[in-house]
Amino acid sequence: ADAYGNPEGDGILDRAADGDVFFNDLFAVEGGGNVHQSADVADHRAHIQGQSAGGDDAAGHLVDDLLLVTGVGTRRTVLGKLSENLAFLALLIACSAPVMGVVLVTGGVGAADVLTTLLYLAAIALAALAAVGCSKEESSDKSVLQQEPCPAVVEATTRIRALEHCTDVDQSGDKLVVTSRSVRGMTADAFRRQLEEFPGREVHVWMPGERDWVLVGHAGTNRVSLAKVMNEFAADTNCTMSVAEVFASYVGTREEVLPAFERKLEGEVVPEWFVTKEIPEIKWLDTSDIDEDILTATMSEIRSMQVVRRLLLEGNMLAAKAKDKKGEEEAIDRWARAALRNPFDPMLRERIENLKRNAKGFLALNKVLQALKCYETIVLITPNDAAAVYNFGACLMKIGKRDMAEEVMKRGKELLRRQEALSTGP
Repeated sequence: ADAYGNPEGDGILDRAADGDVFFNDLFAVEGGGNVHQSADVADHRAHIQGQSAGGDDAAGHLVDDLLLVTGVGTRRTVLGKLSENLAFLALLIACSAPVMGVVLVTGGVGAADVLTTLLYLAAIALAALAAVGCSKEESSDKSVLQQEPCPAVVEATTRIRALEHCTDVDQSGDKLVVTSRSVRGMTADAFRRQLEEFPGREVHVWMPGERDWVLVGHAGTNRVSLAKVMNEFAADTNCTMSVAEVFASYVGTREEVLPAFERKLEGEVVPEWFVTKEIPEIKWLDTSDIDEDILTATMSEIRSMQVVRRLLLEGNMLAAKAKDKKGEEEAIDRWARAALRNPFDPMLRERIENLKRNAKGFLALNKVLQALKCYETIVLITPNDAAAVYNFGACLMKIGKRDMAEEVMKRGKELLRRQEALSTGP
């Protein structure tokens, strides 16, 4: 793709109405080179509480996290470095063999001197490549571990913190503990221990992202004032989320979440384990100072956002179990329905961002079919995403479907013009 002012150079659009930029560069790895290695991904999923757990299924086309590594497992890394060292040593010996052979035959040196020279060459090979190997291993760790939450998840986390601080404090006060937790790689037992040991008489569990969660502990019994929350959100000109949209990420209290651990939970923790089928009552919310008609509308919208989140998680479960195209279509259908009702759900936005990142990574690896599938999925979920529509067409062009590609790319350009017109005004 040409992301430097020439969006049609290789057919990939380099801009989107929401400010996203599609670069053709490989992902930069701090302290190392731009190295990618594809991998098969298995994603363990379970059902919403009350349903049986799912198994490990190949993520197939519906991968939501692209695995980008500059090195692989410890064993393969060690073996790779060893083979590199031996190859380098063999090259040094082969290059020096003619000279050493002549000197040995003419009596210039003895066999012990030749052996000493070979050992010296071996030491040079090991020392030189060990440094390179360490550099590669360090960059591998950074490429895997340095994954920041998407902007929608960051925004939701900020609003959760603001909401939870809107308490009507009594004389005893209400000491508040708010902690953001990344649960990437965390097991069920580890999360259970964190939840049980988290300080606070009442603990609230929020899940704005699939792997970025928030725990809030209240030392007292004070309740959050909905009137104060609404006033604060309305006064904040930087706030892009409504109160109801924030509650899309609410899961329940500690007591409501802990029963999930009565079932056998294996693998990395996922939101589906803890979200109940029933919408949780928000008993800690003080609604006394709200007009009844406003309260009714607000609580109805909150419930709607919670229903959307359950649609989204149902799609996740279907994607994890999908064995064929029908299974994939059912998952995408759930995500598309969720997007229609709440396109700003942070977990949904996170999934879209992951798909975009995957597509860019696959293109960098010259895996056009995989990138096309990512863009196709985005278009099916959010058909008005101008950049995704255009890039889907560009991928079609790359695989030779010119007629279809031209129609799709034409629509992408039209969507972009409409969005730019709306943003600039008359």
